[in-house]
Formats: sequence, structure tokens, C-alpha cells
Amino acid sequence: AGWRLCSGSAAGTGPGAGGAADRGGAAASAEAQEGELRAQVAEGTLEGTTAEEAYALAFTCGVCNARSAKKISKRAYHHGVVIVTCFNCGNRHLIADRLKWFSDDGIDIESMMREKGEEVTRLNQFRVPDGPAG
Repeated sequence: AGWRLCSGSAAGTGPGAGGAADRGGAAASAEAQEGELRAQVAEGTLEGTTAEEAYALAFTCGVCNARSAKKISKRAYHHGVVIVTCFNCGNRHLIADRLKWFSDDGIDIESMMREKGEEVTRLNQFRVPDGPAG
């Protein structure tokens, strides 16, 4: 699965964050949502938060290969627990666990990807690529 974490100040991405398989309207909706989040991140206008308070997360579900985009709290990512649910299959993905609920060490998606040998690239509002990476 590919992951992309974007904010007004920093973000991470993994390989395989490319396009989704054809899933009709759900895929178009997820891609539109991702595009909207990308635009808000690039402009520094992520609705309901300041760019300093939220990350935009785009990912491909490892279970069903559906592409999703979510807005997550930076505070939860760095100090709490973040779990996101795939819109397509309902699978839950652990993004961050700083409270050590699921492991003996505080972890996040970036460290989990690095442990698997996957590349993590941090982006900011000035380095958000156009469209899904392929």
C-alpha cells in the first residue's frame, strides 16, 4: 500500500501511492477528495484547521487497493492514536500509535514503512506533486 501524508509544513509518502483500480463513482469520489485536499494543502487553507494543525493523508488500502484521502490531526499523529478506515472495504489502518496501545514502542506509518524497507519522502505545501503519484 502507498501512503502520502501532507501538511502545510511537512509530509511523507511511500512507493505505490499511485492510481486506483476502476471502482466507478467511489474511485472518482476518492480521487476528487484527494485532489481537493491537495489543493487545500498547497494553498494553506485546509478547511476547519490551520495548516499547522492538520495533515492530509492519501493512501491505497492494502486489502482492496482502493485509494482514500483523509484529514488527520497533527496532535493525534504525534501524541495519540490515529486509525483510518478504508471507505471501500471498511478495513482499519493504524497510522500512528504514540500511546503504545498496539505495540511496546510508539510507532507511526513512516517508521512502519521504513522497517519494511519502503521509501518515505516528506513533502510540504511547496512540494505537493500534481495528482496521484504513479
